[in-house]
Amino acid sequence: MAAQQSVSAHICQQCWSNPATLCCRDCLPRPFFCDKCDVMMHTRYVLHNRETMTAGFFQPLPPTTYVLNKTLCHDARLVPVETPVRICDCPSEFLRIKPGKAVAMVTINGRYDLRMPELVCEASDATWTSGVHELNLNWEDLCRQLPEKFFLSGKP
Repeated sequence: MAAQQSVSAHICQQCWSNPATLCCRDCLPRPFFCDKCDVMMHTRYVLHNRETMTAGFFQPLPPTTYVLNKTLCHDARLVPVETPVRICDCPSEFLRIKPGKAVAMVTINGRYDLRMPELVCEASDATWTSGVHELNLNWEDLCRQLPEKFFLSGKP
């Protein structure tokens, strides 16, 4: 049974060309990802329940952890909120997004240590910082990232 569920026995179900390095229990019906496809998908869907095979055992991965060349790596992950297209009169190519204030989101799956996004214009040094207002505006989108089972009542 464990061999059947082993990540290494599968091919990435997104690009269909690389070996799978992890499994996402919330990306059904295609839960197996290579390292590149995982980063592309789960940089946005940070609340998904992912795991990888390490030393023969499944290990849960927090959103700040990803797999690169069979090694666990860490990086800041941003709360997925909408950001403004412009924060000053400079062209948008001068805007850079960076990790801002640390926040903890708690769901039925546990605690997620994330960062609020911050925008900086490299030309004018203008900045924009997200906060509670952006969380309230994007609450429905955040809830869509949670598995449907969180919203079912009565039966497990």
